[in-house]
Amino acid sequence: MVENWSPRVLIVDDNKSIHDDFRSILAPKKSHRKRLNNVETELFGAVTATDAAAETVFEYDIDNAYQGEEAIQLVEAAAKNGVPYSLVFMDVRMPPGIDGIKTIQKIWSKCPHTEVVICSAYSDYTWHEMLANLGVTDRLMLIRKPFDIMEVQQVALTMTNKWKIALENRNHMQDLETKVLERTKELNKTIRKLEEARQITEQEARYKSLFLSMMSHEIRTPLNGILGMTELLMNTQLSSEQIDCVESLELTGNLILSIVNNFLDYSKMESGKVELESVEFNLLNLIERVMDIVTVNTNKKSVELISLYDPLIPTHLIGDPERIQQILLNLTNNAIKFTNEGWVSISIAVEEMDDKSLSSDKQCLLRF
Repeated sequence: MVENWSPRVLIVDDNKSIHDDFRSILAPKKSHRKRLNNVETELFGAVTATDAAAETVFEYDIDNAYQGEEAIQLVEAAAKNGVPYSLVFMDVRMPPGIDGIKTIQKIWSKCPHTEVVICSAYSDYTWHEMLANLGVTDRLMLIRKPFDIMEVQQVALTMTNKWKIALENRNHMQDLETKVLERTKELNKTIRKLEEARQITEQEARYKSLFLSMMSHEIRTPLNGILGMTELLMNTQLSSEQIDCVESLELTGNLILSIVNNFLDYSKMESGKVELESVEFNLLNLIERVMDIVTVNTNKKSVELISLYDPLIPTHLIGDPERIQQILLNLTNNAIKFTNEGWVSISIAVEEMDDKSLSSDKQCLLRF
């Protein structure tokens, strides 16, 4: 809301008596107020004590201009000082300067929200010509001379209040736009921070993936050498005890290689490049290999390791044996780790199968 607001009104007419008439109507002295009360009594009847007590006189800040150019200068100065005119009463004929219609055009080019009332007994323009020059707008009214006192008062009150409400709405919209801009700046700042964080995270992920890939490669090279030497050693003359030790060494080496492969798999997952293999393998041999690897852990405890293998499982399957082995090794080692006595079993059964004839081109779903 506009606090302590007193509407500014500009009277533009080349006749000084017109200025005096407007001032007596809009800012009457006590003697003039008495005369206006008499007019009101004649029009509307006697004023009661209640009406008199409730009566309020609207205060206007009134300025005068006698030519169009003078009016334009006053309007521009008032707007520049932050106290614009809310209403202009404009005569049409004001020789020798520019007429009222051209003056209104220039005023609206500087202060487009100013309310205007055209006051004229005679005009070089018809109403339609005025609208053609000024445009159809709700900021324009026309009253004829001589003026009706109540009409002038009501027009001034209505249009100045209309200007005030429009000003409050514009201020409110400006506040909203300012808040929206502030919130937008904050949001853009947050988005930039999130984008920077995303880029940092992606860069860290790339570095981590690169590190894992390099480490896996560096470890795999000497490990393959150890496994190669183990294979050569198996082809030499060894005692049964030595053969068991070499086989254990080979299984352990393969287990380490599997862990290294896990590093590579993690690296692939980070980059979204994980691919499942599709090769033929014997699941029973895979289970035996897993049991051979983890048996070394059961020997340290009073834990028995057993396997339950569904005879309906096809002998040869197509899938990713390396991943199946990795998963079973992880689960079985965890089971052994948290079992102090008793037994740990690896159980595989057929959950679904397209054809019990065990044809090699059928789908088979297993539960481990």
